[in-house]
Amino acid sequence: MEVSRDGGLGLVLAEMWEENGRGLVLVEEVVPGSNAAKAEGISVGDTLVGVVGSKGLAYGATTEGVNWDATIEALTETEGVSLKLMMKRLTKRGRFNVKVHNEATCRRTGQRKRNFKRLGFIFGTNRIHFGLLNKPHCCASFCCNPG
Repeated sequence: MEVSRDGGLGLVLAEMWEENGRGLVLVEEVVPGSNAAKAEGISVGDTLVGVVGSKGLAYGATTEGVNWDATIEALTETEGVSLKLMMKRLTKRGRFNVKVHNEATCRRTGQRKRNFKRLGFIFGTNRIHFGLLNKPHCCASFCCNPG
């Protein structure tokens, strides 16, 4: 959506998370009567993912995953009397669990044991395969306690 710069955008931004220059910056408030409010479509909780100025997309800035400082820099350094703001709306998604089973034999005693591990995931993400690949403990053979 296009928002005029004349008199300011009218967005209050809050950094929710930052680590090593990466972050999540959300709209904390849309000032009533402001240019952002007049543009309609921006809501509290939205995140700014890109800024496009008068020179077009090639001269814009990507702000997805950057911290507050980088977001403000993109908003102030992009040229134009108005800015096209590309927003992303965060939505709450349901969660589900996957129970992974395996059977293993203890190398020391020869005893067989069935193991399982619960893994939590969020609906709408493509993280099941990634999660299983990066949790080798869920499928590794068990270690028996000396006894």
